[in-house]
Amino acid sequence: MRMAPAYPRRDGLKNALLEELGVSEAIVRDGYEVIPRFRIVAPREQFVILLRPPEGTAERPHCIHLVGRFMAWKMATAFIISCELRDPHSISSFAVTRDERNGITRHIDRGPPLSFAPLAALAEGRIERELTALLPRKQTTMTREMVAELEFVFGNDGKMPAMRVR
Repeated sequence: MRMAPAYPRRDGLKNALLEELGVSEAIVRDGYEVIPRFRIVAPREQFVILLRPPEGTAERPHCIHLVGRFMAWKMATAFIISCELRDPHSISSFAVTRDERNGITRHIDRGPPLSFAPLAALAEGRIERELTALLPRKQTTMTREMVAELEFVFGNDGKMPAMRVR
């Protein structure tokens, strides 16, 4: 995956949103469902984490909580969550920085033929409040036990590997 310039600069944020929506569109065009994913921007690196537990399962809130801890551990300054929405059927990407929240969406018509509506703004109200609150505060305390758990969960062989984006 190609990287947009580090953001939260407005142009970088817009480019990253468009890039992430493009990834989701390619997944749908290939006939797959979009697994919710986080693109996390830290001071010196970026990561992608796939959120595998299905919506509505008891495990999902815990996984989201762990992603928030991962962001605190890596001192994230921004993130983008991308997913496929059911009502209305669409793909979306939503960015959160300390100063800005911005999202885009494209409705999907599975056809045949498969088609996508033009880009539209995604209102913050369409994103769960728990997700927009994940960006860590400027100071967060991490214990050794917390770091060990994060290394286990987000390591190469973990349940939700954090893939470095280059």
